Amino acid sequence: MRQTEYHSGWPVPASVQFTGAHTPVDENVVSRRVQRVMEKSTLKAEQPGGNATSRDNVSTNGAVRPGASSEGASSQMVGQTADTAAPEVAAAECSVLEALKNSEERQRFSLEAGGIGVWDMDLITRRMWNSALHDRIFGYRTPQSEWTYDRFLSHIHPQDRDRIAEQFEKAIRSAGGLDFECRIQRAGGTIRWIAGHGRLMHDAAGNPVRMHGTISDISDQVRMKESLQQQTGLFQMVLNSMSEGVIACNEKGDLILINKSAKQALALDDDITSLAGLTANYEWLMPDGLNPCPVEQRPLERALAGERLTDFEVTIRSNSRKVDLAISSSSSPLTDGGGNIVGALNVFRDVTESRRAQNELRSAEQHFRLLVEGTTDYAIFMLDAAGFVVSWNPGAQRILGYEEREAVGRHMSLFYTAEDIRKGEPQRKLAQTVEEGRAEEDAWRVRKDGQRFWSTGVLDALHDENGIVRGFVEIMRDNTERRLAEENTFFLANHDALTGLPNRARFLERLDEALMNADRDETQVAVLLLDLDRFKLINDTLGHHVGDQLLKKVAHRLTRCVRETDTVARLGGDEFVIILTRLKDVASVEALASKIVQEMARPYHVNRQEVRSGTSLGVAIYRRDGNDPGELLQKADLAMYRAKASGRNHYRIFAPSMLTEVQTRREQEDSLRHALEHHEFELAFQPQIDLDSLRLSGAEVLLRSTNRVLQTIPTSKVISLAEETGLIIPLGEWVLGETCRQLKHWQAIGLPEFKVAVNFSSTHLLAPDFVSTVRRALLDSGLDPRFLELEVTEGLLVAASEANNQVMTSLKELGVSISVDDFGTGFSALSYLKNFPVDVLKLDESLVRHLPTDLDDVAIVSAIIRLALDLNIKVIAEGVETADQLAYLRSTDCNTAQGFLFSPAVRPDKFEVLLMKEKWSATVLH
Repeated sequence: MRQTEYHSGWPVPASVQFTGAHTPVDENVVSRRVQRVMEKSTLKAEQPGGNATSRDNVSTNGAVRPGASSEGASSQMVGQTADTAAPEVAAAECSVLEALKNSEERQRFSLEAGGIGVWDMDLITRRMWNSALHDRIFGYRTPQSEWTYDRFLSHIHPQDRDRIAEQFEKAIRSAGGLDFECRIQRAGGTIRWIAGHGRLMHDAAGNPVRMHGTISDISDQVRMKESLQQQTGLFQMVLNSMSEGVIACNEKGDLILINKSAKQALALDDDITSLAGLTANYEWLMPDGLNPCPVEQRPLERALAGERLTDFEVTIRSNSRKVDLAISSSSSPLTDGGGNIVGALNVFRDVTESRRAQNELRSAEQHFRLLVEGTTDYAIFMLDAAGFVVSWNPGAQRILGYEEREAVGRHMSLFYTAEDIRKGEPQRKLAQTVEEGRAEEDAWRVRKDGQRFWSTGVLDALHDENGIVRGFVEIMRDNTERRLAEENTFFLANHDALTGLPNRARFLERLDEALMNADRDETQVAVLLLDLDRFKLINDTLGHHVGDQLLKKVAHRLTRCVRETDTVARLGGDEFVIILTRLKDVASVEALASKIVQEMARPYHVNRQEVRSGTSLGVAIYRRDGNDPGELLQKADLAMYRAKASGRNHYRIFAPSMLTEVQTRREQEDSLRHALEHHEFELAFQPQIDLDSLRLSGAEVLLRSTNRVLQTIPTSKVISLAEETGLIIPLGEWVLGETCRQLKHWQAIGLPEFKVAVNFSSTHLLAPDFVSTVRRALLDSGLDPRFLELEVTEGLLVAASEANNQVMTSLKELGVSISVDDFGTGFSALSYLKNFPVDVLKLDESLVRHLPTDLDDVAIVSAIIRLALDLNIKVIAEGVETADQLAYLRSTDCNTAQGFLFSPAVRPDKFEVLLMKEKWSATVLH
């Protein structure tokens, strides 16, 4: 007889003791019978018993008795086992056991074939019986006889162990089933995933006594699931990172996929789940944005019908937001393996801005063509924001070899060398232009025939009203010859790199040679020294790149004016010198000098603008005026200064009397300083008349001097002298302050209010403290800024742009008006009118003088007035002197006029009388 006790860590109704000999095979049977006894308090059972070497028939009896618990909550069952079975009973039981064994073998084979291990656990002892496959899953090659619940938990991965233990306990407490997945650490140390299932066995009272179940290795499935999740997540990430919108639907029209870009672009709500929802929330229009787009013509509907679309544009209008959205769609049907349509896919992008930019470019192109169509010296073409050609001028066709139909729609990289394309030069050039506003063009480019040429020019960015780049304009010129010359060391050492003309050193060598040849041949040599009128203003206002282009054009014209035996050289800046050799008389020199002055006076076309310069030229003749190069240059310089003093755009031949002009200039400078120090200046006001009411609308202030010396020279020369001596700044401050005080005085005595315009030079506008000067003058006088108008020239308007100057904007913030003086005289800064706060355009008197008889002037004036009207800019005509001029201007949209027809500029006291009488011209107005 032997006695065994079972103790359980889980709650059971009783613990039991029994005695008897039994085998491991029969222990489960005994355990089940013990559980039944827990209800009936007695046990009778017969079973095979014994030890490892014998099997005897035994009978087990037991009874339940109270245990040792102080609370009486547990009990014990005590019994004994004896050999009682008869032979026939033993034979029957063996037959039953054999059948059970065979059934068990078949079940085990089925489970192992499916990769399923079996386990059974006594909830009282926590001992477990496991199948061989169960043990192999846990990494044991041979079955393990000693399995317990604690050993099972020790194999569970530490991060999963508490969770699995809680699931077991919860299943036992709730008397429910058990399903779990976790990681295990196999006997060899490797990590695997298992899935387990368990089911509780209960006694007659419904108490759980055993749990049996299965496990299987699911590591491969977990890896596949993780891989699928990664692929799904990656797919979703790719879709959501796309800038294009993606929408997919099934054959019924249900939306099955919408990426992030599509939701944002269409502002889709989560409740829109079908194509019908899109139809209800959006109005679909054809690409013109006007005509409705039928349902059957929409991208997804057409794809469901089996049609494939590429770059199909439609306009969608949100019924709630009232916003038009232009999209370009590519859609296609989705088919199964049998070719049946099971859905449709649509990929679209927002082209609203692109379409608007194209429309703006088309509009700009019309104006652009008028300006560049006749230009053949320069290749001028426009690009869209991506760098594709949208317009093409005849010069581009001549230089690059492509006809317009061949170039439009092609990328700018078409003209780049292969090595530049490999380096990404086209993209870098566009990026630089976007960032800096422009990029210089100075590199090798390729023609249609494959020939390379050296291109110089500029790539400018075109911005909309919000400052966003909408396209580009490129201007290039073939400068291959200059480039090849620059690569020649000797040429670089002896010639000007910009114009290709001989430099100062080379000029002096050639002059020495010419003087020696003149002595030998008994001929004359003339030195012609010239510089360009207004070149500093052009350089400061339009930029050095325009100045450089102008210098090259000047050099070209000068070279065409002389013989091959003569020399044209550039001394530096805008100074050029010409050596005329083998002259017989002075008359031939004068003829050539006159021809040069006329050629230099013709307008230049630089960077799409008409630039007027002119020249002042001085002549010195060998031996008459000097015996060596230095003396000849000095005398030619004095003659050139005399030409400037004569009103520019003239030539002068040196005369001894010119030596006194140096002293005269010094006297004028001294007088200017004296006049400033002793207030020997006064203001004059010229009225501006409204052409509708023929009443005063404003006035322009002009400068007059009471100084004896300065009264003998024109006011324009006084201004030039002030600029050259640096006195223009204090002079301008005095004019501004005095104007503000005079206007405030008139207002204080009750005279009609009107606006006064004051002229300023480039020196003022580009000064860093100019805005502070204007603000101080207004504060000191107490004048309302709206009565002050500041006049600048076209060139100064461009200067504000080129220097990235905020002066114009700052002045407008003060409240003053901005007018552009002398408009139409050379710079034609049309593109700047929309970028700067211009209030008034003043037509130069040279355009008004021949109205209305000169049809060319009529056309120009009409065009400027129409342009100003479109830009909401006021127009003032200067120099109106005849009734015919007035009648013509009143027939247009010109707003205001000024000139001798109404009144010359008069002193403040006389202007005050005119204000009181309001009488401007007895002939015209009364």
